[in-house]
Amino acid sequence: MKKFSPPEMKEVFFPTPHTLHPTPYTLHPTPHTPHPSPQHPTPQHPNPQLIRSSQLITEDCILL
Repeated sequence: MKKFSPPEMKEVFFPTPHTLHPTPYTLHPTPHTPHPSPQHPTPQHPNPQLIRSSQLITEDCILL
């Protein structure tokens, strides 16, 4: 009985689509570092624009 050996994974090359296209979300500030406004140093509600940008980045990462 021949012992089973897994196939070599060295010869498998996966494409890297994230390096082929420019990242469109580098032009606006990152949503991970929001700038607090002077009127509200500790906002209770997050900025909806930052949430939307974060969701777009997350969706882009999931598609990769």
